[in-house]
Amino acid sequence: VVQKVFQPLLCTKVKSGDWLFPQVVQKVFQPLLCTKVKSGDWLFPQVVQKVFQPLLCTKVKSGDWLFPQVVQKVFQPLLCTEVKSGDWLFPQVVQKVFQPLLCTEVKSGDNFFQSEVTALYVHSLDLMSDLASHDAQWLNLYSGLLQHKQVQMVLAVALYTGSEIIKKKVLFLTSTVGFPSERYAAPNISDISTSAVMELYEYKLASMSHSERALQSSLEAANTHSTHLQHRLAQLTAEISRRQQLLFHTQQCLEGVPSYDRYIPSVSELRPQICSVLSSASSFSSQNFLLYFNEDKNKQMLIGNLTATIESLRKNLDENKEELMESQQSNEELKKKNEDAFKELKILEMHNKESTSKISELNKMLSKMEDRINKRERVIQEKDTEISKLSKNIEAFTAEVSNLNMFAKSQERRLNEKDAELNSVRVKLNELQRMRDFRTCHTHSHSRDGTEKAAFSCHGYSSDGDANSLGVDLLPRVERKRAGKYR
Repeated sequence: VVQKVFQPLLCTKVKSGDWLFPQVVQKVFQPLLCTKVKSGDWLFPQVVQKVFQPLLCTKVKSGDWLFPQVVQKVFQPLLCTEVKSGDWLFPQVVQKVFQPLLCTEVKSGDNFFQSEVTALYVHSLDLMSDLASHDAQWLNLYSGLLQHKQVQMVLAVALYTGSEIIKKKVLFLTSTVGFPSERYAAPNISDISTSAVMELYEYKLASMSHSERALQSSLEAANTHSTHLQHRLAQLTAEISRRQQLLFHTQQCLEGVPSYDRYIPSVSELRPQICSVLSSASSFSSQNFLLYFNEDKNKQMLIGNLTATIESLRKNLDENKEELMESQQSNEELKKKNEDAFKELKILEMHNKESTSKISELNKMLSKMEDRINKRERVIQEKDTEISKLSKNIEAFTAEVSNLNMFAKSQERRLNEKDAELNSVRVKLNELQRMRDFRTCHTHSHSRDGTEKAAFSCHGYSSDGDANSLGVDLLPRVERKRAGKYR
């Protein structure tokens, strides 16, 4: 059924770049689709499911491999995929068909070893080999699938149990580029386990013992046949000797008769019978003798060949026994190594438990440290917010300080101006002091001392310390201005 599905595509000459067109793919499923396919809807999964609907809905007898569940699992990835226009023949989609085979450890008796299932995979690989010559993606997928052991086992089973067409296809697949023939030609068995080699030698010894038993049975049959022929030969020789004695006795009787003439008619009548009996006996004895001699010779040659083959088989058996002993010794060494490795594994498990306990403790400590770090981070965030607030306050204070500095500079300028004024006032005071001194000198000389003193006291100046009192009044004023500026 599957071969009929892919037959139109395999028989179509595909040009470079046009095998993915919907028209070409539609020809593949056109013979199985009973309905008229409308433009644009034949690529849906429901339509593809109709292709395999007769196979999935077939009533299968008990024990057959064609359970609908088994076949449905093969095509489930393809049927459950949302297929876009022109992309369902990509290698990723077809690779999903082989996914159950690659993900399953194939054992003897599974459904993958049935001839129909192997034929399905062989036809799929044959299709991919045809598509690999037109696209590099198909070539990579094809060569990658042939590298898997499960696919190689399926090909081996198909080559062993398949039909003539399947065997031809498998042999064709093994001769393609993607098949790893170099790995099978190279005697590299490093990746094979010792148990598999021992099992192979056990099968080989069993087959050799079976062939030895078969040769022994054939040798015994040949011996019995040769003894039977020897018995028959002895019987024939005894019969020949008895007939010769009978002929000799009759000849003596004929010679001893005195009146021979009267017995001439009877002797002449008996002579042809006697001659015929003698000729038949001699021919029969000679034929039987030659026949039995040839058979005996052939049996002896066969016995010699069988003994030679038995000796060669015994030599091979001894060699295989030696190899088996060596393999057993190597197996014992491997067992010891396995035991040592198992002990080391136990020690490593103990170390692993200790390390896991330490790791759990370290994880607890780490969680505590993380909590502390989180708390510190929260504190740092709070401090950052406080720092941001303080920085804003500092900026405001710096602005205020700059303003105060400017105000202080202006006040200093004013103070300097006031100092200059004070100096000018002091100069004036000094002049007034000199004038006062000069006037005091004239008061002694003139008589109007009382009137001038009264007039001078009315203006607010004393006679003893008018300049000092004026300085005392002006200086506290300047000091008060300076103190007000710094406040």
